Amino acid sequence: MTDTKDMGSIPRDAWGLPDEETLSCTDGLVENHHYRDLRWIDWGDYADFVWCEDEILSLDDPEAEDEDDEQLIDNQVWMLDIDPGVASTVAALAALGAVPFTSCNGAAGHVETHPLVGFWAEIDLAPQLSLAAKTAGVELVGLGGMGLLVFHEYDCGPMIAFAEALRDQTLHPHTSTDHEAG
Repeated sequence: MTDTKDMGSIPRDAWGLPDEETLSCTDGLVENHHYRDLRWIDWGDYADFVWCEDEILSLDDPEAEDEDDEQLIDNQVWMLDIDPGVASTVAALAALGAVPFTSCNGAAGHVETHPLVGFWAEIDLAPQLSLAAKTAGVELVGLGGMGLLVFHEYDCGPMIAFAEALRDQTLHPHTSTDHEAG
């Protein structure tokens, strides 16, 4: 069982997963009409998402939505319609075992004004999520019921750093804690 100090100020009821019917739905959720079940993502897929996200962010106008763009025809982030700047966070959370249900990079014209990812997670992930949030300089909060939100007030860079911290903790547990201490 996870010690409550590892949960920070996040209430216990924010942790947990909804029922399988909700998790596996194919026609959207109230929170996100474009929800997709991404529980298939593993750390190998995460690496692909990072590459795809970098490819989009390197474009002159990453927000341009030209569906005929030959450059992005096989880009997984583009095909799944996940905003660049938070796609690696979505993939890292899924690879960790959490379930992202909404995300936005906060770009002009988007619903949100800052980058964020809403997700569900079991409480045993609290220590990893809290450490990654602290390391990356992002906020991790409960949503007032089941669900969590990781966000930064104005920049996607710390969201990408959060994803990297989760990856490092999982794939290289000793080096990530050594890095933080040093």
